[in-house]
Amino acid sequence: MKKFLIVILLSIAAVVESRAQEHIDALMRRDLYTKSGNREVKLRSGTKRDSQTGEIIKRVTEFIVKDDKALIKEFIEAFNIDSESADTWSYSEAHAGKPEQYLLVWQNPMRVYSLSRSGNLLIVMVQTIYRPEDEDFVEPKNN
Repeated sequence: MKKFLIVILLSIAAVVESRAQEHIDALMRRDLYTKSGNREVKLRSGTKRDSQTGEIIKRVTEFIVKDDKALIKEFIEAFNIDSESADTWSYSEAHAGKPEQYLLVWQNPMRVYSLSRSGNLLIVMVQTIYRPEDEDFVEPKNN
């Protein structure tokens, strides 16, 4: 019976982890890059690899939306929903010329999602960190 309960709990944890940032990711996968009216949508991404092994160390994606109030609202709603599953998160309202900001963080692998909105401009940054960038990093060995 104990083993059965452990399997059930691990299954639930795996499902919750896999659904972690699904609303934000779903928005970023949509075909949003066609020009519509004055709207501008840009996507930039990069991958940092270990020069010795070719292993991915970090992926970074930047998503910029300008002049699309409906899409900006969708992203803010997605951040609000996905914040419930984040390991840590923070929010700060726009004030004194500073933008509205969200920061959501998940562990293993570390995923950092940030949103910054100022008027009709939205910037979403996604970083997936597979291992530390420290030059002296040595993968621990299993004994």
